[in-house]
Amino acid sequence: MPRLVDTLAAAHAARVKPALIRTWAARGKLARQGEDQQGRTLYALDDVYRLAARRPQTPAPRR
Repeated sequence: MPRLVDTLAAAHAARVKPALIRTWAARGKLARQGEDQQGRTLYALDDVYRLAARRPQTPAPRR
């Protein structure tokens, strides 16, 4: 059984903003796996990691 996380936990795990998690879901890249008791959308953590790994890495800003 996949480990399910809400939008904020998914964003934290992927090191992205929650809005990107919602965008991935809206574009069909990330499947919604239901809701928790508070009505928050849940996602499979493995799917979140898979999408995060495909993102291009940007260098840290120079100072």
